[in-house]
Amino acid sequence: MKKVRESNYELMRIMAMFAIVLWHTIMHGKAIDVANNEAYIVLRFIFYLCIIHVNLFVMVSGYYQVSSKFNLKKIFNILIEVLFYNIVINCILKYTGLVNYTNIEFIKQIFFLNLSSYWFIAYYLLLYIISPFLNQYLLKLDQKRFKQLIICMLIIDSVLPLISGGLFYTNNSYGLIHFVTIYIIGAYINVFKKNTNALKKFNVTQKRLTYILIYLFCALFNLGLFYLSKYMISLNSNILVSIGHLINNEFVGYTYNQPIVIIQTIVVFLLFGTFSFKNKYINNIGSLMFGVYLVHESYYMRLNEYNWLHIADSNLSNGKGLLLRVLVGALIIFFSSAIIEGLRKLLFCLLNKIKFINDICNKFMNWIDRLIQINW
Repeated sequence: MKKVRESNYELMRIMAMFAIVLWHTIMHGKAIDVANNEAYIVLRFIFYLCIIHVNLFVMVSGYYQVSSKFNLKKIFNILIEVLFYNIVINCILKYTGLVNYTNIEFIKQIFFLNLSSYWFIAYYLLLYIISPFLNQYLLKLDQKRFKQLIICMLIIDSVLPLISGGLFYTNNSYGLIHFVTIYIIGAYINVFKKNTNALKKFNVTQKRLTYILIYLFCALFNLGLFYLSKYMISLNSNILVSIGHLINNEFVGYTYNQPIVIIQTIVVFLLFGTFSFKNKYINNIGSLMFGVYLVHESYYMRLNEYNWLHIADSNLSNGKGLLLRVLVGALIIFFSSAIIEGLRKLLFCLLNKIKFINDICNKFMNWIDRLIQINW
């Protein structure tokens, strides 16, 4: 029987993807660049509320994948979907005149997967490829050794780059080391059932309230650190200015491996773990989230969609107008991308019912399996 997805984590995926869209609307849409002081504070706070989005997707992958088998078809399907959107989106943008391409640039966008613009997909695929080896090792660990591994990975991924300001070594949180670290934490939560066993002395309501308060406190703490760093940078002291730059670059920048952000991610993941329900509508919407990312982050969509929506309209830089434009813009991008992905899934479902296409796909996958002799 087909396993039904847990809707609590599907709901988390939906909220995480909307956080990604909202984050991109604020940053790529340059709303934060035109905001006045009051709007800027609100956007910064939203920024620190949303910063856990990527970590949540990686953590839920570790949570499920640690007890799942490697499936080569999954990689193939991801690459096909990326290629599909590369072709369709760039053709529509070119032939409707919405974007002016050079011939070379158009060919590059059509015929190359261009995973540099989909950085998350590139590292997710790398993580998935090595996941069987990770899982084989992780499942042999007792709880004590598992904790020690997590501590070591956090030191490598988060602490050393942070306290040294990149002088010891530079770890880009947009990379495989960070993905592996978060994957391992997600695997630990599953293996030792920490989604239900954490805070044993608390009832469910107390747990949820605690997780929410920690999450909000972390966001406020990072907001406070950001303004502290700005103040220190403005002082007439080389030491304080250097510390201010360190805080600004390593603590409150665009880094997903900052310790406070990792804590935020864990408590939100545990928060959703306190729920347990199944809902086919939530699951269906959750299945569209990967496509939402591919549509709105397609290279030339990213360069233009926020201008089309006039997100950074200078006439709306004062307070409520800008905040409303950001929220409405994010909702438009999110739902339109979800609808597009729904139509793509319907198209692929219809194509899959054509016998010769289905036979070709199955024969191709069988040939790949035999070629590389995968036996995980």
